[in-house]
Amino acid sequence: MLSIYRTMYLSRKIDDKEIQLKGQNKIFFQISGAGHEAVLVAAGTVLKPGYDWFYPYYRDRALCLQLGMTPLEQLLSAVGAEKDPNSHGRQMPSHWGHKKLNIVSQSSPTGTQLLQAVGCAEAGYRVKLIKELKNRVQDFHADEVAYVSLGDGTSSEGECWEALNSACNLKLPVLFLLEDNGYAISVPVEVQTPGGDVSKLLENFPNLHIERCDGTDLLESYAAIQRAVQHCREGKGPALVHAKVIRPYSHSLSDDERLYRPDEERTADSERDPVKRFGGFLIEEGITSQDDLQRIKDGVDLVYPSNALDANGLLRTAIRCDDPVLFLEHKHLYRQTYNKSQYPPDDFMIPFGKAKIVREGTHMSIIAYGALVQRSVVAAKQAEQQGISVEVIDLRSLSPYDWNAIVASVKKTNKVLVAHEDSLSFGYGAEIAARIAGELFEYLDAPVHRVAALDTFVAYAPQLEDVILPQAADVAKAIQELYSY
Repeated sequence: MLSIYRTMYLSRKIDDKEIQLKGQNKIFFQISGAGHEAVLVAAGTVLKPGYDWFYPYYRDRALCLQLGMTPLEQLLSAVGAEKDPNSHGRQMPSHWGHKKLNIVSQSSPTGTQLLQAVGCAEAGYRVKLIKELKNRVQDFHADEVAYVSLGDGTSSEGECWEALNSACNLKLPVLFLLEDNGYAISVPVEVQTPGGDVSKLLENFPNLHIERCDGTDLLESYAAIQRAVQHCREGKGPALVHAKVIRPYSHSLSDDERLYRPDEERTADSERDPVKRFGGFLIEEGITSQDDLQRIKDGVDLVYPSNALDANGLLRTAIRCDDPVLFLEHKHLYRQTYNKSQYPPDDFMIPFGKAKIVREGTHMSIIAYGALVQRSVVAAKQAEQQGISVEVIDLRSLSPYDWNAIVASVKKTNKVLVAHEDSLSFGYGAEIAARIAGELFEYLDAPVHRVAALDTFVAYAPQLEDVILPQAADVAKAIQELYSY
């Protein structure tokens, strides 16, 4: 589910980046797939890259990403680079093509792609009929599907009806995905389509399986496409999925929809934004948290281990995950004897965003990371001799960080001390302290305290370094002050 959200969000951000590049005159044309992401990612999940055949139209950015095209490959298309795998700079941007994924390069897919997709499916049909062809065709699959997409405007083109005629007459395995955003540039669908509903006009076409869905709803779209693809793979004929989507941006950057679309209509569309809807669904169903979604949007994970074993587990996770990771190792910890541990088994990994309770306590909580974890443990042991029970939490990951662990500890002890080697002003701990104060105020019996470095550069001389950076004695002093509050 999270990988699906990631692809949808990534598709939207690439659109936004291209719009920015157009404004900087670094690219010369942009047409977005915004508002279509849910049904396209659903299609890319059900269909098989390199197995099925794909004839997408220009709004199918999210489909291509889900099939395996990379953001770099799409941006190479935007600038018309020779290394662009879509067409090596020959086609306009968003004219998709990828040989490895079976995405067929097309020119001006505003109807022509439909006949090409039907021709592809008919080729497979002929291979099944003519024995001599079987030995001359490579990588043919008996149940392969030819995918083709179109907008509601293209449904008025003659090629659309020619393609449907042939596909239905021959019972070809073609999946027609009609992405209906309500407008053919500036012409509303009710003006250019009889009755305003293309799929209703096709209800009596023989052998044509029709599905209708809210194309901004990922789960509904997935179910509709799954049924349609199954119909095609079983040799029952073509299928059409009529997906109602939105167009939150203008037709292209050569168009300004504010000139012909009322504000209330555009506002209503924004409430159906598929990226926002699916993100909200994931949170409401408890599949993920707001923090996890934010991590996907920020894009970079940041980890900061306090000992050798955690460094091992976090580094393995960093290597095996797809995201960029900033892995921060404190060189002071390299030769510390307390860091030693047995080498873990091959499957040992530590998930990002999972803190560790290093020491249980009841009177107060210390939230720390890096070198301050061990110094906090030392100070907590000293405080224990005076009857003060201190819980120490090692964050291990700074982005994402384990907010749930912090919440549980604060509710348990009601007093918090944030400790780190960053400077006191504008440091990472300030954000943690501010969030605790803002969201957990009712559980606090004292203000959030902080232990951090002085607001100055760290000196070279060891004696000065010890004064500037927080030591175990500084943590112990803060524990006494917080306990006495």
